[in-house]
Amino acid sequence: MPIRYLKITLVDVTQFILRVAHDSPQLLSGVEVDAEGDEAVPRGRDAEGRRYHQRVRHAQRSSVKRAVEMHMNPTYATLEAVPSPRGFEE
Repeated sequence: MPIRYLKITLVDVTQFILRVAHDSPQLLSGVEVDAEGDEAVPRGRDAEGRRYHQRVRHAQRSSVKRAVEMHMNPTYATLEAVPSPRGFEE
C-alpha cells in the first residue's frame, strides 16, 4: 500500500503535512512531516503549555477545514499536491 500524505488546514488556520497512519470517519492520525517527507516536530505548545516533543498528530475531522492529497515527486524528492477533478481539495 502506498504512503498517503495530506496537507491539512485546521479551522484555526494551523497547517501541517501528515503522513497518514490511521484514517477513520472521526479522526485522522499520523506523523507530521516536512516538505521532503522527513518527520518534523510540530510547532507550538500542548494544553499544559509544554512544547510539543512528539511527531504524532491527531486531527478530528470536524476541525479540518481543508485537506489536500499529496504525493512524492520522484525527480525532486519533495511532496507536491495531487490534482483532483475538483481542483486541489479533497
